[in-house]
Amino acid sequence: MKGIGLLTYLIEAADTVEATLLAKGTVAADILSQTDQQGMIFIE
Repeated sequence: MKGIGLLTYLIEAADTVEATLLAKGTVAADILSQTDQQGMIFIE
């Protein structure tokens, strides 16, 4: 079940990143939450 564990890790890591961005009040947090639903994050 390595794949499941890795997926869980990535989801938790993404949540941590999003929480950090939200805590900083950056515009990137809004971008992250919008692109998160599509499973893609674009950095310009």
